[in-house]
Amino acid sequence: MGAIVVTDTPEKVLSSMIGVQLTDIQNAINALQKQGYRVNKIRKKDGGYRTTFIPPIQLLLVQRKIKTFLVRSFQEWSRGLYGTYKNTSYVDHVRTHSTDRYFFHIDLKNAFPSAQTEIIKPLIYEKFFERTNNKVLSKRMVNLFYDLTTLPGLFRVLPQGTPTAPFLFYLVLGKSGLVNKISSIRGNLNVTVYVDNILVSSRNSINTIIQENIQEKVVSCGFCINNKKTAYYDKFYYQPIINGLRVADERVVLPKKQLRKLRGLIHRALYNPKLIPQAKGIIASLRPIYGGIPPQLMNSHLKLSFRDKRAQ
Repeated sequence: MGAIVVTDTPEKVLSSMIGVQLTDIQNAINALQKQGYRVNKIRKKDGGYRTTFIPPIQLLLVQRKIKTFLVRSFQEWSRGLYGTYKNTSYVDHVRTHSTDRYFFHIDLKNAFPSAQTEIIKPLIYEKFFERTNNKVLSKRMVNLFYDLTTLPGLFRVLPQGTPTAPFLFYLVLGKSGLVNKISSIRGNLNVTVYVDNILVSSRNSINTIIQENIQEKVVSCGFCINNKKTAYYDKFYYQPIINGLRVADERVVLPKKQLRKLRGLIHRALYNPKLIPQAKGIIASLRPIYGGIPPQLMNSHLKLSFRDKRAQ
C-alpha cells in the first residue's frame, strides 16, 4: 500500500488496499445504508435457529476482496486455525489428530456473536496504519473497515453468513492466544480450531482436571461453550466423528452410513442423467479425504464414468 496523503479519503484508501474501484466502495456503503443485511433463519436439529445475515450484492463483492486481502496479510496467525488459510480444510483439521488416541472436542456456542469485535480495530490499525503520518485519516479508515464488516448496532457483532466473518473471528481467536494457552497446559496436547470447533488430542489420557483447565481457558478468552456438543473420546473404545469424519486407526474416513447414502445416489445417477453432475461433485469431494475413490464406491464410480462417456 502506498503512502497516505492529505487529499485521500477512507474510501479511496480502502479501494487501493483491496484492489477495487472507488465506486465499488461507495456502492457498498450506499447499499448497506439503504438495504442493510437480509436476515435468514435456519432451523437446527435441536429445534433452535441459526441466524445468518446476507449482505447486499454490492457489499458482498467488497467483503470478498477484504477477506482475500486479510488472509494474505495475516499469514503469521495461521497456527492451529483451519478452514480459511490455504490447505487448511476441515479434512486437514481432523487428520492432524488421526495418530492420537484421546480426543476432547469443544463446540463454541454462538461463536460469531460472542466474539469480542472491539479487538479488531486496534489489530487493523497496528497492522496497516500505525506508522502513517495522517492519524485522523487512519482512524477514519479503520472505522470504515469496521463498518463494512460488522453488524450495525449498539454492540457490534460479526454477521454470520458473510465472507469476512470467519476470518475476523479467527483474528479475534488468534489475538486471544487461545490455541497457545491450551497447548501450554501440557506439552503433548495437539490443538486445532475449525470455525467454532476446538479439537484437543493426545496420545496420553486427557483427564478431568485437564479438561476443566481447557474449558477455563476458553471461557477466559470470552467464548461460551456448548456443553451439549462437548465430548471426550478414547479411540480404543469409540472412533469419534469430528466435523462429519470418523477418526479410524490413523486415518480419517466417512462414516459407513454416509458412504451407503453416497453409493445409493451414485447408483441412481446411472439411471437418471440429471443426477450425474451431483454424483460427480460427490466423488470429487471424496478425493481430499481418501486420496482417491474409496473401495466401497469404486465399482459404482467406474460404471458411472462408463455411462457418462457413452452419453457424450
